[in-house]
Amino acid sequence: MTLVRYVMAKGASDIDGRAGPRTASVVVLVAVAALGLAVGFMESAFGPHLALLIGALVLGLGRAQHPFALLNPACAAHITGADAESSSANNVRCAAKRRAGALLFCSLSERTFAQRTLLRRSVIDKTMSDAAVAVADIPDGATVMIGGFGRAGQPVELIDALIAHGPRDLTIVNNNAGNGETGLAALLARGLVRKIVCSFPRQSDSMVFDRLYRAGEIELELVPQGNLAERIRAAGAGIGAFFSPTGVGTELARGKEERTIDGRRYVLEYPLKADFALISALRGDRWGNLTYRATARNFGPIMATAATTTIAQVDEVVPLGAIDPEHVVTPGMFVDRLVAVGARNWLREGEFIGGVDLEGRPLHADETDVVTEGEKR
Repeated sequence: MTLVRYVMAKGASDIDGRAGPRTASVVVLVAVAALGLAVGFMESAFGPHLALLIGALVLGLGRAQHPFALLNPACAAHITGADAESSSANNVRCAAKRRAGALLFCSLSERTFAQRTLLRRSVIDKTMSDAAVAVADIPDGATVMIGGFGRAGQPVELIDALIAHGPRDLTIVNNNAGNGETGLAALLARGLVRKIVCSFPRQSDSMVFDRLYRAGEIELELVPQGNLAERIRAAGAGIGAFFSPTGVGTELARGKEERTIDGRRYVLEYPLKADFALISALRGDRWGNLTYRATARNFGPIMATAATTTIAQVDEVVPLGAIDPEHVVTPGMFVDRLVAVGARNWLREGEFIGGVDLEGRPLHADETDVVTEGEKR
């Protein structure tokens, strides 16, 4: 700051013509450039302001104007007009020094609010107020990947919010086609899904999908589980296509390109990408870094990379640094929105206390582990 005060006064003292405005501009430009180098690598809202200030000074050099007048035209008269009328050269120099310092302070003060706003915006914070806000822009006809292997890792709260939002003609990518009448099954039951891409559509409690498929109310693209995972991963990795031996000689390979490599037949598979991915994780920070609990991760990490917009629900949002970098499974660069939904009602302090039935009631829990209605998500 001492250097800045000096060059401000030095630049102002040159206004009386001894060195000229061009010399004053050079002095100030050099000082500000040095200051810019000092803070250039700091993550601050002051960096852009320095860039603008240096640009103004360079412009001042080109136009032979005093650079301070370029910072704030409203104050230019204080430098170029009023002081020129003084009969004493010494008074001109002293007044110019005071006015130059005041002008710089005025210019920076006027930008204080904008700088603070820019600083707040530059802080990465992907947390959303609730699930409804997070899914509010999913449109009709969107392709949506939904994480989960059965109920494990299924983002139930995000699915419920999507049901309430109500976009129609969705294409859903999931390992299954819903269980019971909750979560993904509820989304199908509402008639919001036109097509589902999955590897295991039928099981003992997939009655919603079974009913819709038999009635011709939903399309099915059946993909072997390994191919499903690799197609999703390929989309996230930027792979154009790949050859897989799975499905060769079956109905699933009909119409697909085949190639024999080292004596083995393969079929060509293409990446599977989506407009949105809804995934569930155990913890996340405001940058979007995620960690999962055991097998609940399943398709979450690869789906996060394969979608244009990834929305993650987590049990809790923790401070930056609380997740060991070595334990981050999904880096924040792949996550766009984060919603905290609270602890799962089959976990307590991260420990499994029993499953839940279709109504969400705990199973295999003793009296001390019974979760009340108020504790449910």
